[in-house]
Amino acid sequence: MSKRYILFLLIFLLGQTFAGTTGKIVGRIFDSDTGEPLISANVVIKGYELGAATDLDGEFIILGVPPGVYTLQAIYIGYSTKEVKNVTVKVDLTTKIDFEMKVEAFEGETVVVIATRPLVQKDATATAAVIGAEELAVAPVETFEDIAQTKAGVNVGPNGALHFRGGRSSEVGYIVDGIPVTDAINGGISLDVSTNAIEELSLITGSFAAEYGQAMSGIVNIVTKQGGSKYSGSFSSQMGDIITSKKNSQYFLSEIEKIDPLNTYELEGQFSGPIIDNKLNFNVSARYFNDAGYLYGKRIHGTKDLERNGVITQTGDGKRIALNSNKKYNFQTKLHYTFNSTINFNFTTIYDNREYQEYDHRRSEVPSGLPTRFNSAIQLIGKMSHNISSKAFYSVVYGYLDKSFKRYLDSDPFSDKYVWDGYSTGQYFYPGGTDNFRQLSDQNQSTLKFDLTSLLFKNHEIKTGLEYKSLKLANHSYYMDVDRKDEPFIDANGNGIYDIGESFTDISLNGYWTEARDDNGNGTPGDIIELAGFTNDKWTRKPTEIAFYLQDKVELQDMVINVGLRVDYFDPDGRVLSDPTDPDINRPLKNKNIWRDFGTDGVPNTNDADGSESNGIQDPGESIVTLTDRQEYWYKTVDPTIQLSPRIAFAFPISSEGKLFFSYGHFFQLPPYNFLYQDFNNKVKPGLIQTDMGNSALKPQKTISYEVGIEQQLSSDIAAYLKIYQRDMRNILGQDIVLLPNTDAYAVFVNRAYGRVRGVNFSLVKQFSSLFSATVDYTYQVAEGNESNPSKTRRNYRLQEENLKKIVPLEWDQTHALRINALVSKPGDWLISMIGRFESGYPYTPQDANDIVKIAEENSANKIPIIKVDLNMKKSFKIEVGETDYTFSVYAKVYNLFDRLNENFVWDNTGRATYGLGLFGGEFDANWQRRPDWFSKPREVFVGFELTF
Repeated sequence: MSKRYILFLLIFLLGQTFAGTTGKIVGRIFDSDTGEPLISANVVIKGYELGAATDLDGEFIILGVPPGVYTLQAIYIGYSTKEVKNVTVKVDLTTKIDFEMKVEAFEGETVVVIATRPLVQKDATATAAVIGAEELAVAPVETFEDIAQTKAGVNVGPNGALHFRGGRSSEVGYIVDGIPVTDAINGGISLDVSTNAIEELSLITGSFAAEYGQAMSGIVNIVTKQGGSKYSGSFSSQMGDIITSKKNSQYFLSEIEKIDPLNTYELEGQFSGPIIDNKLNFNVSARYFNDAGYLYGKRIHGTKDLERNGVITQTGDGKRIALNSNKKYNFQTKLHYTFNSTINFNFTTIYDNREYQEYDHRRSEVPSGLPTRFNSAIQLIGKMSHNISSKAFYSVVYGYLDKSFKRYLDSDPFSDKYVWDGYSTGQYFYPGGTDNFRQLSDQNQSTLKFDLTSLLFKNHEIKTGLEYKSLKLANHSYYMDVDRKDEPFIDANGNGIYDIGESFTDISLNGYWTEARDDNGNGTPGDIIELAGFTNDKWTRKPTEIAFYLQDKVELQDMVINVGLRVDYFDPDGRVLSDPTDPDINRPLKNKNIWRDFGTDGVPNTNDADGSESNGIQDPGESIVTLTDRQEYWYKTVDPTIQLSPRIAFAFPISSEGKLFFSYGHFFQLPPYNFLYQDFNNKVKPGLIQTDMGNSALKPQKTISYEVGIEQQLSSDIAAYLKIYQRDMRNILGQDIVLLPNTDAYAVFVNRAYGRVRGVNFSLVKQFSSLFSATVDYTYQVAEGNESNPSKTRRNYRLQEENLKKIVPLEWDQTHALRINALVSKPGDWLISMIGRFESGYPYTPQDANDIVKIAEENSANKIPIIKVDLNMKKSFKIEVGETDYTFSVYAKVYNLFDRLNENFVWDNTGRATYGLGLFGGEFDANWQRRPDWFSKPREVFVGFELTF
């Protein structure tokens, strides 16, 4: 089947992988005295042009309701108008509200009641944590990632990345306002979304429905706020710093003991309201965050300091400098336009910019050599939704993402800041030198979606859709090759050259003036060139993704069934080597790719009498194989792939306030594109294996997921939840080793790894009442696999270790995790919010004191447990200015309240980050042993204020 035919067929099929951005409201209206249904009663969402009329059974359905909290109003002639406040709508779920209407006692009577949020969502057939704007506003968090890691099934690995139910961090899909925003090159989210702009955050950790794709472990679905019919806004500012104990500060430079209230500060604002009444409204939010950092280095050396014969120059000023600074800007807007009662438009803009450094212990004594990283992204999302009838609507969405990443010491690649690699030497710390590696990557994603939702026979919610995504991905990673320059001298006679006897700086420590060298070998001493060959990885590719799904949500009286099928099409726009053992088309290794060994007559298969044919020697008359010749056969084009993903789930009541649910599904996800295109020109670094080569023929990774759960409301405000799950992961990213004829070797990414996750989660939830709410989550989970790191095979080959043939705990596995979220509050007056995490330590592999020989199986031991408690305390004051009510609040946030240093990384020969053993059991240099970046952040305290109206 040709690529063109497949593409045409999928586009013809109508539909889309449109991630849910709305829910629905259903219910029944009846006479409170007789129980008879009220026909053609009107139900409207107050303040919005959304509503419905009841049918012959008194039932109504309102489709396409954005997530939020609403007031629902029922109107019927002769009856008192009834309003139900605090009606909560969640993405992809059904909110049920029934109205008991009474005959009007006097004209204009309105009856108001407050809806109670159900603790057991009867139509939810898989595990999902739904976090609303209210919870985000009171929790002690700074980002949505902070709140995500407090939910059952989500944990943070040693490197700070989110993992859903034991999967790799790259297995999570991110969606904003219906458009995927997953970083196509590296995985994770492409851009930050401020918490004050989020209306609802859904964390789907169970088996998600067919409308969601390109994810295996979970989905993060964000719906941003839209403006209302009244003006509202907020402005907040906070500042703070690390406040840690003397006991802890010994593992950091003493600079951390100095308290600077402005070390970390943040400004955040939000404003929304109407532009044209009942037609056009807006929501705007902005955030500026500046963290000067807390992981300090000491500038002992300049970049041209050198170690020679045990002598190390020290030209630094001794100043202590933070090496993990982080500065972020974020700006978001959302416009909502109501064309008429059936057609609506939304336009979302998100701009995100980040400048930061990552601590490097080896360069901590020469901080001027540390590079800076830059992330910038802009996301545009336009959506049109049209209610065809009261039981059907469709949406068309277009999203455009432009993201760039830069990593360098200086924007000018030929800057004098770059110095010769030879200064970066030494057993432990670099005595000088600069990080000469540069990376520039860009990605453009254009996504077009069409989604159709229709209700059939009252209880079938059919969703179908098509998504077309076109990507343009580019990357350039390379090193600058720098020559040594003339040593500085004082030109006493002004002749422009060094003369014997003139004073100079002996950088080379050889006792005499040294002129510029041609270290990069290009014939010009003292210059800088872009290093070519195997260290220069440059590629631009344009892959295409298309997906179709069909899904039916059947809501029966005693059962809810979700069944669906998803089809994914992927064209990688890639190629693979015809012969992996001869990779570089410009430097062939095999004789057959260098010349035609046909003998002196130059004709193949003639068995030349002189024995010159196929003798392995280029004889007279044997022609060379040109680059043009090799281009004809060197590569093979990768064919597109098609993947089918069936999903099924159901839930049914086991009591009036309880349910049982089960879900099963197949989930596929492409590896991040970097693993497909890395080293696209197939340059193998000579010597000890150091090359990781991409593979454009990688297939989608696969997870088969099972889940069963029981949910039961125990009282009016308490419910219990029990979930049991298993995930089987196959075709996960790993590596094979390819040996070359010249004894070099490289590692190529392949679908070879596997894993398994089993877990039990128990939750107890108390809804807010009597000034108090709380959630207690306990998870027992075993996450195992044969490779935590896709590049582990290359490392094993270098160390001559055998690859695992069995599964072991993955690096981010946490057997036990207990999370507690609690809120004590008098709404509008004061609140105290707390998040506590008590978790098993991460696995590690014990090793001998020489730090090479294993003394135990991989990841067979555990680091110390992780304990972290965060606190938010807030006091509010009401202020009236004219007809406007303002709320002024002061607050304090304390992260890591008990100042515990959780150990994310440890010395493998001791199992602790606090001390390690040097070679053969000797002691390390004290400064080398001090690893501040191996610990979680010490106690951090913020104070701030907020003004809302």
